[in-house]
Amino acid sequence: MKKIALAVALLIYSAAPAAHGACTQEDIAAKSVKLQELIAQAAQNAPEKIQEIAEAMQKDLPVLQQATDLDPLCKAYDGWMEKLTK
Repeated sequence: MKKIALAVALLIYSAAPAAHGACTQEDIAAKSVKLQELIAQAAQNAPEKIQEIAEAMQKDLPVLQQATDLDPLCKAYDGWMEKLTK
């Protein structure tokens, strides 16, 4: 799962032009680390959430690939983290 989160971040980072929105590359990096921590916790405490988050990431990926800035990725990370903390 960490590989999926990292792959999504790297894909969007490499595809998006320089961000001029509120979301920065530093924000993405911090959210990626936090998401990885939450995934690790879920793997131990609530493994059923791993499948849920993987499905959410796969669903969001096509939209994120079309993004022209980093704001959609920040929002996606926030949504994925929210799913893991419920």
